[in-house]
Amino acid sequence: MTMLSTVPAGSVLTHRQAEQVASAIEAAERETSGEIKVVITRHCWMTLERKAAKIFEECRLDRTAERAAVLILIVAANREFIIRGDQGINAKVGQDFWDDVRDVMVDAFSQGAYARGLCDGIQLIADKLAAVFPACETARNELSNEIVYAD
Repeated sequence: MTMLSTVPAGSVLTHRQAEQVASAIEAAERETSGEIKVVITRHCWMTLERKAAKIFEECRLDRTAERAAVLILIVAANREFIIRGDQGINAKVGQDFWDDVRDVMVDAFSQGAYARGLCDGIQLIADKLAAVFPACETARNELSNEIVYAD
């Protein structure tokens, strides 16, 4: 499922805040075998859904073992973001879940608290992923936890 919303214009994260978000991803992924990826881009010249699909594939989120990857894509200039889950997680969560994640993030973003919004959204995603894709001994970190800055 895909969830769209808007973010205020301007700088999204400082270097320190980006490190906080990467740490939140790392902590979240210790609770689950799922993967979470945050990508920030300045512009989107196509539909946001199409851009998210392209980045989802480029970041190899569609190739995780359990198809339990989630992309959070922020387009700063367009003041939008999208949350996109892969097939595995979408088969186990409903639209209400994605709406809840979006709402938590929008609330923080509307206050200019991008790092908090991302960390809160990541924690909600981790809680749900941990319930349906719990961490296990054989699970490995399939993707880096750092934020990707894309064109």
